[in-house]
Amino acid sequence: MSEVAVGGALLGLAGWRDAHRLELRGRLTRGGVPVAVVVRSPGGEELARADVAGSADAFIVTLDLGSLRAAPRRRWLRRTTPTGPAAVLVVVESDGQVHELPWESRPRGAASRRLTWSGVQDGTGIGLRWDDDGGLTVHPQECDAVLHDVRVDGDHLVLEVSGTYEALGVGGLEGSGPSRLDADDRGAARVSPADMAPGPATLWARRRGGWIPVTWTNDAARGAATSSGLRLDAMRDGRVRLRVGAAVLVDAVEVLDDPAADRAVVVAGRSLGRVERPQEVWLVGPHRRFPAPVAWDGDRFSFRLPMAVTGWYAEPSTPPSGRYDLAWDAAGTQSLKTTPCGLPEAPVRGGGDRWSAAVQVTASNRVVVEVESPLRPDERGPVRQRALHEQYLSTTSAPRRIAYFECYNGTSATDAARAIHDELRRRGSDLELVWGLHDWSVPVPEGGRGVIRFSREWWDVVGAAAYQTYDAAVPAQIERRPGQTILQTWHGTPFKRLGSDRAVVRAEQARYQVRWEQAIACWDVLLSQNPWSTEVFRRAWGFQGPILELGYPRNDVLALAGEREEAAARGRLGLAPGALVVLYAPTVRDGDRVMPMLLDVERVAAALGPDVAVLVRGHMLTRRWAWSGRSPSVVDVTDYPEINDLFLAAEVTITDYSSIMFDFSVTSKPLIFFAPDLEDYRDRRRGTYFDLAEKGPGPVVSTTDEVVDALADLASLRTRYAERYADWQATYNPRDDGHAAARVVDAVFGGG
Repeated sequence: MSEVAVGGALLGLAGWRDAHRLELRGRLTRGGVPVAVVVRSPGGEELARADVAGSADAFIVTLDLGSLRAAPRRRWLRRTTPTGPAAVLVVVESDGQVHELPWESRPRGAASRRLTWSGVQDGTGIGLRWDDDGGLTVHPQECDAVLHDVRVDGDHLVLEVSGTYEALGVGGLEGSGPSRLDADDRGAARVSPADMAPGPATLWARRRGGWIPVTWTNDAARGAATSSGLRLDAMRDGRVRLRVGAAVLVDAVEVLDDPAADRAVVVAGRSLGRVERPQEVWLVGPHRRFPAPVAWDGDRFSFRLPMAVTGWYAEPSTPPSGRYDLAWDAAGTQSLKTTPCGLPEAPVRGGGDRWSAAVQVTASNRVVVEVESPLRPDERGPVRQRALHEQYLSTTSAPRRIAYFECYNGTSATDAARAIHDELRRRGSDLELVWGLHDWSVPVPEGGRGVIRFSREWWDVVGAAAYQTYDAAVPAQIERRPGQTILQTWHGTPFKRLGSDRAVVRAEQARYQVRWEQAIACWDVLLSQNPWSTEVFRRAWGFQGPILELGYPRNDVLALAGEREEAAARGRLGLAPGALVVLYAPTVRDGDRVMPMLLDVERVAAALGPDVAVLVRGHMLTRRWAWSGRSPSVVDVTDYPEINDLFLAAEVTITDYSSIMFDFSVTSKPLIFFAPDLEDYRDRRRGTYFDLAEKGPGPVVSTTDEVVDALADLASLRTRYAERYADWQATYNPRDDGHAAARVVDAVFGGG
């Protein structure tokens, strides 16, 4: 499901067919197509039906739910008694048979996850819910007390409630002891902050000795608020919520794309009650944060979030793809929100040739911006992607002189692929050098051109490229064709357990075996940094093809660099020439989307004095850091494009279980292993291949104080670990001599 809306007696749904999911149910074969959507009562009665409008893949339906209002219960009231909850089912035809399936799919970020209320019509309101067992369900509700208007009168809210009730009150969320409100003869009740207990309260109506929740009509859905901070919210379940407290709420968004004027997300809203008026807002993303100024006009505010930004190299760029929280602070802890039923038009989409964004509202009412891969409308979504994939499979031709590179699923243009790219250019190769990019925030290396992954152009390139190089998973849709060579460079020598070596995988071997086999089936050649990696790769993945022990091309720069290259790297990072540069680069913890700041980097910087720069490099798989300090001595370089610049600039690196330990050691500079959770990581999370304390080329420590002590005397650190460092380099860096890229080009690309 992609869209859902309910209003009055009409339910609108939009969705698409996922043939693979239908096939996995075991009841349908590939080719099953939706022909209708029905709503059935618990007893099986068909209450509403709509034939599918649209193609067999994508469709839109509108259902009339009027029948959920059963026969009048009292003729003189002209009211109806609602039926019980009803299931929304998709009717699918496959191989001449018809099946009814519950509508269970709730795509992440889609509007279908934020279900709302229909309002009240003929004394009945309709709510939507996701049930764990039954998928999407429709819940009619009898409404005997209905809020149809709310207005502000000084510090009071005046509530006009119609219906058959004896009194109104505000109180606990479940009707526990509401306090009564005074009402006039027209049913209008006044409520002030003095009537409210701490915390949110529900508006109740007393009827027949009990309390029932007041529900709202569409006219009252906008809510209201007083200057003293008393506000009314229309809730998504139809109830009315009151609370006291200042707030700043978003009520309007727009996505602009005018190349001559503005490319931005525009957000507006209002302050309620006496609140501090922030002058700055933050767009807080997975690996980057962008501030923007806030303009105030009375209690109204607005700001623009530019979608045209400047990259690390001062090049025109776009924000990297991902979900960005809107927050008043750089840490992203003070989120901007809307009311529970605010921004009903969300998601609000827009964009241009080089960017795409959608403003979404989460289930907790947070306003977020999803910066997406800039695919064109005819390339976006599973239906169109399936068509492009089928075209790719049906189009075969002789491979062309194209070398395609993909780094970390298109989120970077570095690693071994970049070194191979540069070596091919140095040799004057006639190969066209093409990079697969997730979005245009990734700078394309000189001499290459970029294509957006899964665009029509990308499908053409991967279908025609004679050479393809990946350092992570090859897209599952790719099939190796005759004459094509697929090189898997992988992205590091393993310290963390891989593949079948992982204990958690061994316990579920059958579940993952097919995935492994599919992942490696299209590899022609696997690159290895050293004999140790070769042994692990062969065992953990079961790869039977050639493994080339040629060293890692990405480390050529490190092996050949001198003081001039190190100074140039510092210049690109904007670091002072004489500063002590410390790099902190921990790995991801499996299952954690937010990287914990285990090391107190600000304390480290303060302890080392004024002439220090601590570079903090988060892992690409984390959504964000649990740190957002603003110490001038601490620099977040998580989204810096080239990690080799960080290695060249740093005099020492602090890591934990990251494979960068095998790359940074090429520089012969000190390594410190900060591993306060070593036991948990080794024994319960991922597992490791050897004892770091026994073999590591630097100290393994568990506190910030120990890190500071180690950094205080780097010369002594070098001396104490010199022998271990030499053994380490002999084991893991024997072929990192500055010429690995040349060897790879000779062995795989036929010399270029």
